[in-house]
Amino acid sequence: MTGDDPTDHESDDGLAMAATVNASISNIADRDGRLDLSSVAEHLRDEQSDSGSLQGLVVALQYMLIADSESEDRQLHGPFGPFFEGVLESGEPFQHPQGLGEVSSEVLEVWRLCALEEVHPVVRARLADLLWEVRNGTDPHEWAFLAIDSYVSAADVDWDDKVELRDGVFRALELCRLLNQPERENPAVEALADMAERSLGSRSQEPGLVVPILEELARRVEPAVEQFVVEALDVYGGDPWVMESLLEVHAQLQPPDERDAIWEQQVAGYLAHAELAAGMRKYSLLQKAAELASSKGLTDTHHQIATRIEAIDWDEMGYGTAQAETEIDGEAIEEWVSFIVGDDDLESALGRFGSDIPTGDIDENRAIVERLAHENPLQRLMPWRIMGDYNSVVWEVSDAESHQEFDLYRHEQQRVAFFAHLFGLQVLQRVVSRYSISADDLAGLFVTQFIEAPVAERIARSFELWQQGDPDSAVSVLAPRLERAIRHACHLGGLRVTKQADMKRGLPGGVLGLGVLLSSLEGRLGESERRYLRGALVEVTSLNLRNRVAHGQIDRATDADYVVLFHIACWLRLLRARADRWRPPVVVLDRL
Repeated sequence: MTGDDPTDHESDDGLAMAATVNASISNIADRDGRLDLSSVAEHLRDEQSDSGSLQGLVVALQYMLIADSESEDRQLHGPFGPFFEGVLESGEPFQHPQGLGEVSSEVLEVWRLCALEEVHPVVRARLADLLWEVRNGTDPHEWAFLAIDSYVSAADVDWDDKVELRDGVFRALELCRLLNQPERENPAVEALADMAERSLGSRSQEPGLVVPILEELARRVEPAVEQFVVEALDVYGGDPWVMESLLEVHAQLQPPDERDAIWEQQVAGYLAHAELAAGMRKYSLLQKAAELASSKGLTDTHHQIATRIEAIDWDEMGYGTAQAETEIDGEAIEEWVSFIVGDDDLESALGRFGSDIPTGDIDENRAIVERLAHENPLQRLMPWRIMGDYNSVVWEVSDAESHQEFDLYRHEQQRVAFFAHLFGLQVLQRVVSRYSISADDLAGLFVTQFIEAPVAERIARSFELWQQGDPDSAVSVLAPRLERAIRHACHLGGLRVTKQADMKRGLPGGVLGLGVLLSSLEGRLGESERRYLRGALVEVTSLNLRNRVAHGQIDRATDADYVVLFHIACWLRLLRARADRWRPPVVVLDRL
């Protein structure tokens, strides 16, 4: 409608339009339909499609009031946003209704004529507010005053969408503040209190309606709010999430030294429900209680709950295993393995093995991940929690940025796993069969600018252990030596590798952790290569081999674990340094 000029609005006056709107509302109520602005708009559109003026009213009722003045949508659209948004085939963004700045003068006149008549107060409030937002007329503030009064008078009408009425009163209070109308605030506050009282008195399960009202009343320190909280706890107290919100309102009204006891009540609500639950529900309730206790500074309570979470049996959580199958080109694998092993000498074979990284190019990986996300959008709608030992949450994935990073590391991890199981293991097995390998010779091949002789000797020893069928011991020997080699490389590259003691805080000095070192290599090492090292060694959302080995989190390391670590050793032996930037291996192979 906002893009078309009505052809017959001149023949409709405001009184007739108001009568039609009121009749539509009565018809919806008589048919036991749901009364809200959207249903009124739909009824007017369907029943009066030949009236251009009424279609102008339909547009007004289809805007969405964005009550939260701090929300992202409010910052984008202002108080009134579109009913829906999308993208046209041309790629241009589309929204309906269009922005208020694009509404034609003819439609604004329709809104003006109807708002001046005895139309239903919910509709009148909407029309007046829209006219205020576009600053219609010579005295636009009069529209704001009419909107405030109409929102307040609509608060107790027979209307199914009570939240719509409540948000209207919230909007009235916002307009009062904007226009410095304290005399109009009191009736609005009284309307909110009456709304809460009616809902609680009927014991209707409407916490989504009532709790925000109590929060607003608490901000204003209204005397009635304490009794409302008591009544609301009686009505909604069986839900720990609602109880938390209500007790938070109660805490705002108490002296600071009395709030800890209230916060303990909040936590106790979740704990009581956790006692009756099992599996993931029990875990989620305890986790919520722990997070709440931590946020409120209830340290002892938090520690007690964390211990209970750790005690939940893994099997009780109900986790399952997902499996998938994919076809692999066996001939391609054989061709690649044969090329890497070669038929020349051990040093050349190790050079070819370490010259490429299994994760591939970061830009190509990002493109793949984003394509998969586009094809499977539901995967990024839900938050993820990465679980560790003793049911600990080691990482949370919730917003778009964290989803992108998590998906990228997961894709890289899958590539490393394919490499280790299908390619790398075969390479090492054939290298052992093809070449004569002594510990001393192998150690000598690993002594480089960054790998010291004692580290090279331990690398060779790890290979011996792996040959003897003991990958667990081999991994235990190799993992910490890779950390030492990387630290030494950082040192030679001019990066800081230690931290100073802070005795005032009781903190000892020492070497920086591997995660910190790998972060410091950003910009000095190719990003694809740096991410490979980080994901394989220290990234909690990926393989994290160094940390899992060092902290005893692996029951028994596998051949595949060793293949990854030995590949990193082979990659490191090819690394060279120059003045201010590191150079990755010079041998380039086709990516896997």
